[in-house]
Amino acid sequence: MHWNAAIHVVCYLKDTHLLPLSLGGNPELDLVSFSNSSHADCPDTACLTMGYCFSVGGAVFTWLSHQQKTVSNSSCEAEYIALSEASREALWLHQFLREVHILKPGPSVLLCDNNGAKALLSDPTHHSCNVADIFTKALPRPDFTHLQPYLGLR
Repeated sequence: MHWNAAIHVVCYLKDTHLLPLSLGGNPELDLVSFSNSSHADCPDTACLTMGYCFSVGGAVFTWLSHQQKTVSNSSCEAEYIALSEASREALWLHQFLREVHILKPGPSVLLCDNNGAKALLSDPTHHSCNVADIFTKALPRPDFTHLQPYLGLR
């Protein structure tokens, strides 16, 4: 199995060694992140493999791929774990690139291809800590009113 993987890597390197790496090209210097994972693809450990990469101006400048120590129960959870790691890195990179005056103020984009993970991120009912905000901090009236129904207050 490992020999076949090594042969696969060598064939990939042989077939792609003439591909140029293009840096820049897009005048919009926005930080864009791509995140992905595989659910329990390792037959030995059932751990997930996750990866992400970041580009500015259309050029990928940093990336990571590794096997997590966490075992996920679904592909949605695997994607969510990968998004969590990618978002931490995105926050750090965004702040750094703003401090060195490469990025302008504004949000960065984090892209994911799993609809379940997207729904999980966008629906506050899946995040008990969002509902618990009502107990731990002073909230603006719209947020307070929005969270009341989740506590059974109508």
